[in-house]
Amino acid sequence: MKKTTRKIISILLAVLMMLPAAALLCAAGDTLYTTTIPTVYLAGQGTKLWGTSENGKEELIYPFEIPDGYIGDRAKELISPLLDGIVAYDWDEYCDTLSDAIIGIVGSVGLDENGEPAEGQHAWPCDPKKNVKTADGRYTVYSHTHAGAGYVFNYDWRTDPYAVAKDLNTYIEAVKRETGFEKVNLVGRCLGATILLVYLSEYGNDSIEKTVLVSGGFSGFESMGALFSGNFQFDSDALTRFADDYLSDGDKSEDLVFGLLDVVISLLNQVQMLGMPVNLIDQFWSKVSDKVIPKVLLASYGSMPSFWSFVSDEYYDDAKEFLFGEDEEKYAGLIEKIDHYHYDVAQRYGEIIDKANADGNQVSIISKYGLQIIPIVKDPDIMSDGYLETVSSSFGATCSTVNGTLDKDYLAEAKENGTDKYISVDKQIDASTCRYRDRTWFIKYMAHMDNPDCINDILCAILDYDGDMTVFDDEAFPQYLFCEGKEGAATISPLTKENSAPANNWSNSKIENLIRLLVNVIEVLIKYLGQALAN
Repeated sequence: MKKTTRKIISILLAVLMMLPAAALLCAAGDTLYTTTIPTVYLAGQGTKLWGTSENGKEELIYPFEIPDGYIGDRAKELISPLLDGIVAYDWDEYCDTLSDAIIGIVGSVGLDENGEPAEGQHAWPCDPKKNVKTADGRYTVYSHTHAGAGYVFNYDWRTDPYAVAKDLNTYIEAVKRETGFEKVNLVGRCLGATILLVYLSEYGNDSIEKTVLVSGGFSGFESMGALFSGNFQFDSDALTRFADDYLSDGDKSEDLVFGLLDVVISLLNQVQMLGMPVNLIDQFWSKVSDKVIPKVLLASYGSMPSFWSFVSDEYYDDAKEFLFGEDEEKYAGLIEKIDHYHYDVAQRYGEIIDKANADGNQVSIISKYGLQIIPIVKDPDIMSDGYLETVSSSFGATCSTVNGTLDKDYLAEAKENGTDKYISVDKQIDASTCRYRDRTWFIKYMAHMDNPDCINDILCAILDYDGDMTVFDDEAFPQYLFCEGKEGAATISPLTKENSAPANNWSNSKIENLIRLLVNVIEVLIKYLGQALAN
């Protein structure tokens, strides 16, 4: 059970701190994805990082692991300060101890006051000279299941997007020299999409044939803005839906435990017993968050210029005040970097992509939806891919709530206006309001952090299309797609009335959840009782 306990703690830390997830490794699939011209791929945040240890040896600093016994030891240290806070209303020692405990896990990836990494810290270097050409003269595209496939631009995802874009330009020029092509394709996912916007802004479109932006937080992440500005709150209904989306995933050997926890949370909410602990957590956290969050973030993700690119204009000034306070002079170097991106790219991203299209660089968008957003935002019912709201990743789609549909009057008006062809069959998304409505695709039930190989099916279709592909040009890839399965077993297909039905337990009755609870308890008992008897 130790492994399960560590995993649960890791999930809770991830929800609290918005930790980047390492790329998921797929275990199945033999398809070799290729395009006619080279395609440069930029992943999101979370790839491996290395640093130099005290003895001068290179060591992995991310992903970091929680050492055995760490959580238990830190919990013991927190008992006395917690009692002082409850009894004497003195929370200072508790806040310091809690901050230090969290920083002990995430602090290894923090940058300095100028947003620069420690000497020797780096991502795995890129190699534009490797041969990714197939026997038939095509070029492979990045794939989890084929080591070395594609031109993958590795970068330190913590650093200034402008510095990364400069390195990307050097890499693209090297790929062009090695392959003999005057132009390459670009694909950017999450933070990779942010980097591509900076690149297009700084270096233009002369070297780019087509660009695909996948799950990009163009107008910011609501959850990141809430966290960085301290304007977050907890919602019991959203927590229940979030638990159902994520606690049932993962390794099957541990799935039983997470499934049990999922149904317990659902039942507590249904009998109105979850609201009380959530409110207590909210009240307790309000006492300590102003001291804990800024200290922890400035020692980790708040020191990274890249993460500030996810803070929307709505939260930006509040976030700077919340984290830097009276220390703006100390963090002047970091602030200069984040202001540069915020005012010169984030506030003109539409202009940047409009110019790309005008210059002949067709830009396509892939957005995701259908999952509960992290339940700390002011609008927990907003449509999302679990981390990022769909309206942001789609450049302006009109969305229903995550568990609702667009209202009848809206649908009727769309039909009258002739824009109903842009509305999803589940009546949750209207793409007609997107900035690029004819080149924006949506995938339902594919989580933000998931990047299964099957997404390459649509990527290669877009990149290899003779001309500018729209959502109406390929029957296999209409505007709305459905993702079934996880990781290597995942597939995408056109969204239909049948497969668009809810694939979760959000609407279960108490009786249905009680049956789930009974089944899960029996399964857990059989599994772990069997293990105990075997030992």
